[in-house]
Amino acid sequence: MDSVNVFKRLKSVSRSGDWWNWKVPTLLASGYASLLMTDVTMLPDHFITLGSVLMGLVIGAIFASVVNDYFDVEDDLRAGKCNRLAVFSRPVRQFILISVLLSGLLFGLFFIRGYMSGIWYLLAWCSFMLYSVPPFRTKKRGPWGGVFDALGAGFFPAMFVASTVWEMTETIIPWWFMYGLGTWTFLFGLRGILWHQYQDHRNDLVIGAKTFATQYGTGKARLIGALL
Repeated sequence: MDSVNVFKRLKSVSRSGDWWNWKVPTLLASGYASLLMTDVTMLPDHFITLGSVLMGLVIGAIFASVVNDYFDVEDDLRAGKCNRLAVFSRPVRQFILISVLLSGLLFGLFFIRGYMSGIWYLLAWCSFMLYSVPPFRTKKRGPWGGVFDALGAGFFPAMFVASTVWEMTETIIPWWFMYGLGTWTFLFGLRGILWHQYQDHRNDLVIGAKTFATQYGTGKARLIGALL
């Protein structure tokens, strides 16, 4: 396998096409809205901090994709579904997962300065571990899968962004704004995972996965997703 093909396969592992176009803009909007609440004039250091926040969000999104694919290899093969990690040997898959974990750890040590932003960032990673990793693996536990995915993809990252803005500008963002932001991003996350379960309904039935869509039907998943 030449180096170009290796790079393409490693790039596909991040599954950026699944989250960049619709998850990252939501989190950026959370940051912009938080900044507007501060009435603080932006300085060059602030933009550097926001750039590091975006880097942290990208690392977290890659981790969510990698850890999910890592523990889905066997299920995806049974369902005949594409798994981007399946083309690699087990040692290589382990290396990729450990590398992403270390990247997140290094980001937390060197780029996160505030206490609350660090807590929110850690909780986002914990949510995706509970979603994907046995024996918890809430993605196969009905509605709980949707809850933990929405927390990890929407709520906790948005709180991380808002807390970083609050800490870097040394201002206090009103509680009602944080409550509204958290509710919006959590519901947006629920909508996303319900749509994903709707699309994956056939594959989940093949492997016997207990998702909201397989337990309550695709009709309810579509209806609730539309209402959200």
